[in-house]
Amino acid sequence: VSQSRYRLVNGVFDEQEFRNSGDAEAYLLNSLLHLSVARRLRSDVPIGFAVSGGLASAVLVAIATKLLNFHGIKPKVFSVQSRNESADESYWQQMVVDQIDAEWIVVETDTFGAEILDEFFEKTSRPPVHWNNLAHFALCKTVKEKGVTVLFNGQGAE
Repeated sequence: VSQSRYRLVNGVFDEQEFRNSGDAEAYLLNSLLHLSVARRLRSDVPIGFAVSGGLASAVLVAIATKLLNFHGIKPKVFSVQSRNESADESYWQQMVVDQIDAEWIVVETDTFGAEILDEFFEKTSRPPVHWNNLAHFALCKTVKEKGVTVLFNGQGAE
């Protein structure tokens, strides 16, 4: 990870600075990412973001938060955390959240009781294959409880 040499203007990278840098690929990628995220932020319902700790969700939430903050909107971001060290990404999630202005809502896997299995079966009509199926289900429940209708995530982008 390296520090960017580009500055932010109004919540986005300064286009003139990109143009003058001679780094055409970086300018093009930055422009396309910002345009793509901005288009998807058009919504008449509350939106939120999943922060997994991965690169894709970090990039998505960083761009979206900058754009939304510029318009006076403080988005909600959601994460799942586990006390199981091999499955926990809270360190990486914290690194992302420390860089943005958003409300962070965390779902702890150790708060799951047996009732989540019954509810999972009832809603999905299938057994969970892995613990993360239950974690994602609990995350989506929390998102709904917090009044968010659309959840953005970085699934599959990497």
